[in-house]
Amino acid sequence: MKGKAHYSTCAACHGVAGKGNEALGSPDLTIPDDWYLVTQLQNFKSGARGSHPADSYGMQMRASVQLLADDAAIMDVVSYISTLRND
Repeated sequence: MKGKAHYSTCAACHGVAGKGNEALGSPDLTIPDDWYLVTQLQNFKSGARGSHPADSYGMQMRASVQLLADDAAIMDVVSYISTLRND
């Protein structure tokens, strides 16, 4: 699955199972709906989120999401995250 390879970057903060890490400020990705995750990843990629200098977590997320080349990669990673809900 293509999304699993993309998710390896996400796992550094959100964990292998996608449950998040409070100490790092990273939320559980297995809770939100797929449409929400897609929208937020697109927002980070475009700069609608994570561009404010005071938003250090957002800036980290914005940098990370730049590794996703396009909307197809975003869809792939969100599809993989949806498989983590079953674990």
